[in-house]
Order: sequence, then structure tokens, then C-alpha cells
Amino acid sequence: MDKPNTNSHLDALNAALRRALDGDLSCRIGVPDSRHQAAITIDLFNDLISKLSTSVDEVGAQQRKFKDLHIRLQNSEIRYRALVEASTDAILISDHDTGAFLDANRTACQLFGYRPSDLRRMSFDDLFTDPASPEIQNLKGELKRDGLGVGQVSLNRQGGQPFLGEIRVMIYGPPGRELRAATVRDLTERVEREQEIQNSYDAVQETQTELERSEEKYRTLVEAAGDAIVILDKSTARIAEANGAACQLLGHNVQELRKLTIEDFYLEPDLGEPDEFLTEAVGAGRAWKPNVQMRRANGSSFWAEVRTGDFITNEGTRSIGVIRDVTWRIEREQEVADSYRQLEETQAKLVQASKLSAMGELGAGIAHELNQPITIIQGFAQRVRRDESGRVEEHIDELDIIVDETVRMARIVDNIRTFARQSDYRPEPTNPITPVENALLLLHAQLRVRGIQIIRDVSENLPQINADTARMQQVFLNLIVNARDALSELPAGTARQIRVAIRAEDDHVLYEIEDNGPGISPALEQRIFEPFFTSKPPGEGTGLGLSIAYGIIQDHGGDIRLERPQTTGARFVVSLPVLQGNPEPLFEGTPL
Repeated sequence: MDKPNTNSHLDALNAALRRALDGDLSCRIGVPDSRHQAAITIDLFNDLISKLSTSVDEVGAQQRKFKDLHIRLQNSEIRYRALVEASTDAILISDHDTGAFLDANRTACQLFGYRPSDLRRMSFDDLFTDPASPEIQNLKGELKRDGLGVGQVSLNRQGGQPFLGEIRVMIYGPPGRELRAATVRDLTERVEREQEIQNSYDAVQETQTELERSEEKYRTLVEAAGDAIVILDKSTARIAEANGAACQLLGHNVQELRKLTIEDFYLEPDLGEPDEFLTEAVGAGRAWKPNVQMRRANGSSFWAEVRTGDFITNEGTRSIGVIRDVTWRIEREQEVADSYRQLEETQAKLVQASKLSAMGELGAGIAHELNQPITIIQGFAQRVRRDESGRVEEHIDELDIIVDETVRMARIVDNIRTFARQSDYRPEPTNPITPVENALLLLHAQLRVRGIQIIRDVSENLPQINADTARMQQVFLNLIVNARDALSELPAGTARQIRVAIRAEDDHVLYEIEDNGPGISPALEQRIFEPFFTSKPPGEGTGLGLSIAYGIIQDHGGDIRLERPQTTGARFVVSLPVLQGNPEPLFEGTPL
């Protein structure tokens, strides 16, 4: 047998080892037939390589399993971190033995005002407002006993600002490496909400108490009220409640009133008005009827003022009605109306008496005014009569004069008749000059005989006024007569003048009657418009002239005042509103 080539086998073994060291475990060395020492070595090498290959496969499988576990652990860590960071509660992880914080979520940093690096150098004792407080001691006791502690404690934010927080602490982890996980919830807002709820509850309780007091006060006031008060159910219009005054006024007790409506108390002739009243009350929620005739249970009637108003209760909308007996007021108002009517009648009689008095006083002057045209007519008529020729055309001038004087007489008579006639107040569109012109016409003879000069100052384009011509004529007649009488006090030879001015000013026509007499003393100025007041000697004046003038001007919506001229005398200014609407063309100023 040939001796085996030992060197070649060793070279093959060396090459296989190198390949195995390079990671190739698939190589094998053929085993020689001879059981030479090299063969044994190669056989052991092959067995080792086979076992090593199996171990490498197992290690690879373990590596793949470890990698999968590592990925799952990373995903779990991500989910844990996401949940912790998304929590609205502060979450802090601390060492169980030292108490030092190891981790904290974003909410914890925001709640306490620290950065994560700052918190890792702190513990809960640094955050407690008072670590020795009973609440903290109870929390630590529960944690030590049960591994879980829950409580409401006072904590501090950075800067020392305290707040109330709810804390939950638990211990977890293997023995010797225990950790503490704590959640902290800021209770400030919840406490505020609870306080608001408590305040609201207290307010409701207080309101309820006040409501009970108010209801008691309301019942007391309603029962003590002198007016009849009834509560109406709007759905049925029936009376639901009534006070004692209502029972007394209407003549029914409460049980009887609950079967009736307020309409049952109106008199038959007035049923239409209550329907309108109730319609207004339903539509607007309130109504007022000042004068309603109602009846009592015994059939007697009375005048009432009724007011209603809605209010809302737990039982629905109701109306409160207040009924006041105003019979006495209605009777007094009727008495006042009767008295006022009598006063108007008396005033009319006084005005008429004043007119007649003026007519009596003006009688001589009027007779002279009429006598003058009569004399002229008589003279010219006689001349025409003496003419035996019978030719009328030769006397045309005389006949024209007779006609003019006749017109003058008719005008005087018509003026007297209009002035003296008793009539109601009847204003109409009027030429503002006419009342003054008529007054001067009646006084013309007297003024001329007394040597009184009339100075006229009348503007052009005067607007119409709405006036009763006869009554305003009486006003100016009284004013001119007063001026005439004042001028009689002047010494003989003194010029006597009455200035009559008419002008438009804004929306009024102003009249000025001014004399150059001695004037009115300041002591009498405040009383000159009083009825029956006169500065004339007894028997020479009624004291009604200016009072009547004042009343007539007031009826016309005007005003009268006394002014003191710069020199002497007195000036009365009458202001009358111009005619509103579409007046006739303006009047040009004409000589009075």
C-alpha cells in the first residue's frame, strides 16, 4: 500500500479553514481511505464545520427574531410617546427611590412652566406648595400602602404661582428598579366652573327667596290696594283671582268672580267699546280705557278707569286688570264742564255788554257821523227840487254826492250792526286792516272833536289773518278808546297823537296802538289785564275793556303786551298768526 500524501491533505485542510474564516461554511474536504492522522483530523474538521454551520443558521434566526422584537419595541415606544405627548394631563416619570424626574410630557412642561431638562433636576417636592401639608402626607401614605395614590393638592408653577391639581401616582417596574408614573390635572378651570355653578345655585336660591318675598309683598300690596285688581286667564278671559277691593266694588266674592269675565260687568250700551278694548289688550299686551261704564252685582252702575297688562307665569300668560271707580271724577269733570260753559256764556254776555256800553258811549259821535251825510243829502236834494227846469242832467254832480253820502251812511250803519250783534266766535280769512279801519270809522267824530291826530304806519303786502272781524274790531276799539282817554289828561294846547301801525313779522301780523299820553305807572302794569280793574274814577269805566281784549286775542291764538315807548305814553302790541294753508293774495297797505 502506498503511503498517503500527508502534505496535500494538510494543504486542503488549510485552504478549507481559510474559506471557513471568510464565512464560507459550505466547503468540505474529502476523507482519504487511510485512517491516517490527517484523515482523522479532516473528519473532525468536517464535523466541526457542519455543527458550526448549524449554529450560524440558529444565530441568524435569533438575529432576525431580535430585529423583529426591536422594531416592535420601537413602534411601541412611538405609540407610548405619542399617547403621552397627546395627553391633556401632565405626565411625569420619576425614580421611586430618589424621587427625581426622569421624563415629562409637553403638557407637564407647559403646566409647570419648566423645560424638560429643568424638570429632570427636580422632584415632586419641588413642585408641591407645601410638601408637609396633610394632603401630601395622605397621598404618600396611600402610595406606600397600595402602590397608588390619588388626591387634590396645591402645586406651584414656575415663579411661585399656586394652583389646585388632581394628582394620581402609581409604582411600576421590577423590584429594585421601580419607577413612579404620575398624572397631574389642572383643576383651576373646573374649580372656577364649580364655583360659578355654586354661585348660580346660590343666586337661584336667593332669587327664589326673593321671589317668595316679592310674592308675599305682591299679595300684601294687592290686598291693601284701594283699586280693584283682578287676574285674568287670557285663554278663557275668565277672572282667576281678585282682591278684596274688587269683590267690594263689583259686589261678588272670589268664587263668584271666577265664573265671570270682565265683559260681564260692562253695561249693555257699551258692549262695543269693551270688545275694542279687549282686542287692544290681546294685541298689544296692555290697554287703557279712561271712562268705562260698568255695573255691580246689584245692578247699579258706576264709571271706571280700566288698565290691563300681561305677565307670564308657570301657568301661562295672564293679564292683570286694575279697575278704579272714577264716578266722583266724572261728576266733577261734568261740573267743571258746566261751569266752563256758564263762564263762556257769562263772558259772551260781558263782551256784548261791553259792546253796548261802547255803543252808548259812541252814540253822540255816531249821530254826528250820520247827521253829516244826512245834512249834505238834504241840501243837495232841496237844490234839485228848486230847479223848475226839470232837467236832471244838470244836477248829475249833486246826485253823485247824494249817492256817495248814502253809501257812507250804509257803511256806518252796517258797521254798527255788525259790531253790536251778539254771535259765536267765527273766524274767517280776513284783511288785517279791516278790524282797525272799522274801529276808526266809529271813533272818527270823537277823535276829530278832541283834536286827536291819527298817525298811520301800515306796511304793504300784508298777509291774511284768520279772525272774527267784529271781535277784533272790539279789541282795537277798546285800545283806541283807552288811548283817547289817556290823551285827555294832557294839558290844553298839547299835541295829542295816536299812532296805528300794522306790519308783518315772520308768521305773524303785528299791530301797535301807541299814544303820547302820560303812560301807565309800573305799579299798575301787572294788573291792567285783570277783569274789573280800572284806573279811572268810579263810574267812568267797567274795567273789562283790556280783559275782554286779552280773551279775544287768546281765542285767536295771538298775544297782547304792553311796552313802554322811549319818550312818553303807552304802546300796546297785538300779535296775530297769519292764515295758514293757501291764503288769498296779500293785501296792499291802504290809508286807514
